[in-house]
Amino acid sequence: MKKRMILIFTLALVGIFGGILLFGVILPGGASGGNYSKKLTIESGTGRHEFMVEVADTITSRARGLSGRAGLTENQGMFFIFGSQDMHGFWMKDMKFPIDIVWIRGEKIVEFAENAAPEPGKSLLSLKVYYPPEPADKVLEIKAGLAEKLELKVGDKIIFLNKKEG
Repeated sequence: MKKRMILIFTLALVGIFGGILLFGVILPGGASGGNYSKKLTIESGTGRHEFMVEVADTITSRARGLSGRAGLTENQGMFFIFGSQDMHGFWMKDMKFPIDIVWIRGEKIVEFAENAAPEPGKSLLSLKVYYPPEPADKVLEIKAGLAEKLELKVGDKIIFLNKKEG
């Protein structure tokens, strides 16, 4: 009888997790899609700067972010696209290098956090979470120090064509 209960419990857990995975893959913003590369341009006081960004536009790709990666070059980044404007917070979970976090609403920078550093050894609940001062619908993560080097300012324009093809 005990083995039968364990089997039923195990099958129920597999069903629940399978349903969650299926739910995430089928619904928009789920596990499908995301993580394709596109060009993104920033118009700042020092001119136009092009980046090849990896786009994170699903729940799964946004949750994974740059975790576990070795680093970014000066023309690489990750571009997070959210379905709505909100106070989207970012943490440095499983990060191996510092970054600059740039919050965007529409096509304008609303804020940035410079040199957000990894916090190895900290528990999930004790990690620092970075928030914008006002709602944003996109976030760009770039190599630490680039916001200062490029003289980024609130109000600078971001040009991104949200098309998966080319």
